[in-house]
Amino acid sequence: ILRVIIPCFPNDEQLPVTANALKATAPNIISRFSVLLRGCGVEQTNSVMKQLRASNAIRKSIAAVTAELNLPTPNEHAAVCRSLNRISPELFFRYIEVVKAFAAAESDKSRLSAARDAEKEAQAILKNGDCYCLRQLEINGSDIIAAGYDGKKTGELLNLLLDAVISGSINNEKKALLGYLPKIK
Repeated sequence: ILRVIIPCFPNDEQLPVTANALKATAPNIISRFSVLLRGCGVEQTNSVMKQLRASNAIRKSIAAVTAELNLPTPNEHAAVCRSLNRISPELFFRYIEVVKAFAAAESDKSRLSAARDAEKEAQAILKNGDCYCLRQLEINGSDIIAAGYDGKKTGELLNLLLDAVISGSINNEKKALLGYLPKIK
């Protein structure tokens, strides 16, 4: 395993921090490998996990979490919703676990606080049933086509509507969403 993973570390200074972050991470394959492969890009992460003969599901999960680690920790409702949409609630909480582990290993109290805040916000979003993904929108592609829009643009329009709901521009109600369509056409 080390023969495959060590090339992911550009310098030896990362090893102690990574070792401490591993200690602070639950014994879960996705979390642990996300810690180990934090500095790798998606392609290198996929390559490493293929060499280790990980299943496609595990490989994709680890790649999603490590990619999310390259983004700023979400610090407000809309950013948390977008992160939940990108990687799923389950992987979001793995991602937060890894962020907290590195924050603890690096004694970064502000990052640790931001991760805890993002975790609380995600829990509230899920508890309240807030819309963060397409399947939660109160309309679907059939509704858009029935409203007279080109079927080829349905996916794009749904994503724009989702973004408007997430950002708070409109409510997630069928009538409001259909009324908003002409504004984004």
